[in-house]
Amino acid sequence: MDLDKKAAEVVEAGLGSIGRIKILKILSRNREPLTKYAIAKQTGLRHKDLVANLRILVGIGWVEELQTRPIKYKVNMENEIVSSLVEFFYKARYI
Repeated sequence: MDLDKKAAEVVEAGLGSIGRIKILKILSRNREPLTKYAIAKQTGLRHKDLVANLRILVGIGWVEELQTRPIKYKVNMENEIVSSLVEFFYKARYI
């Protein structure tokens, strides 16, 4: 698979639902890592949907799952796509 096609698939997976976009928004706005509960409360997502979306975002490396108690999540700003997306969110006044 060529790199452009792989990059396109990653972007489509990451932005493939409004839930994932909301999670990215909340994690980008908060500098501190958040628990699933805090993310659910701020996004309004149901637990089942939140878990499914976090699994995808962690899987593509856009969100980091921290092995704390309780488990917390943060946006992976070292990922070039994520840092560009967060910059876009700020410019668009989404966050």
